[in-house]
Amino acid sequence: MMPVMNGFEFIENLKSNQDFNFIPTLVVTARFDIRDKIMSLSLNLDDYIIKPFNDKLFLARIKYLIDLSQNHFEDIINHKKNKTIISQKDKEWLAKIEALVRESLSDVNLTPTLLAEKINLSQVHMDRKLKTLIGFTTSKYILEARLRIALEIIEKKEVTLVKEVCFMVGFKSPRSFSRSFKQRFGMFPSELINK
Repeated sequence: MMPVMNGFEFIENLKSNQDFNFIPTLVVTARFDIRDKIMSLSLNLDDYIIKPFNDKLFLARIKYLIDLSQNHFEDIINHKKNKTIISQKDKEWLAKIEALVRESLSDVNLTPTLLAEKINLSQVHMDRKLKTLIGFTTSKYILEARLRIALEIIEKKEVTLVKEVCFMVGFKSPRSFSRSFKQRFGMFPSELINK
């Protein structure tokens, strides 16, 4: 643990400073539960890695953030400058969304419309609210949740086949899953499983 302030306090200070809030941030943490994930979203972290971690994956994720920031520098700066402070009520709403996505994750029919219906919102309203709070549309949020949970499953060594992970997180085909995973994390799930 860090002295003087914890990691979340440090990131909050960094993100509240207009001179530094556009810098992509990746957090390495041993603490990981739903509250930590919601806190991460509310602080607008770009990525987080749970200890212990794979060195190759760590470097791939850093490369991904650097490439993303170079390719979308203006978009990142504009989004972060317009970032609103997330209230406790909004954090609770995000936690509810996270829980709904997790409980429906293996359902290949989980769509933005279905998720919005589960919380009694229109998809347009839900997209707008998610975009304002964390910069993702509902479909991007569902995809990100699926990929992050797939990463958790693989890192915890809960499965030995890509096909198993694919269906656990609601992808229809292993090929599509592998392609999305590589695009997001810089390596194929099979590479990580075989490590």
